[in-house]
Amino acid sequence: MGVRTTLPVAVVAALVASALVLIMTTPGRAIFYGGLVRDRNALAIYSQCVAVTCLVTLPWVLYGFSVAFGDAPVFTWACMTSSAA
Repeated sequence: MGVRTTLPVAVVAALVASALVLIMTTPGRAIFYGGLVRDRNALAIYSQCVAVTCLVTLPWVLYGFSVAFGDAPVFTWACMTSSAA
């Protein structure tokens, strides 16, 4: 069987709080930027705000979490390790 690791409760709480704040700010940004354009373009702005949020969240889930909370050095994932011995 594989090794099972658990995250500290504080890390999980911080991630959940950050995710909830992100989800709550998306409609606010959409309404703000929707007010800057004509009424017929507001729906397009709303959908663009949701799409950008999805596009940023996906790389964070795939790569950012392991870079931020992984055990490896920070730039190992990008083959940017230090050459100093």
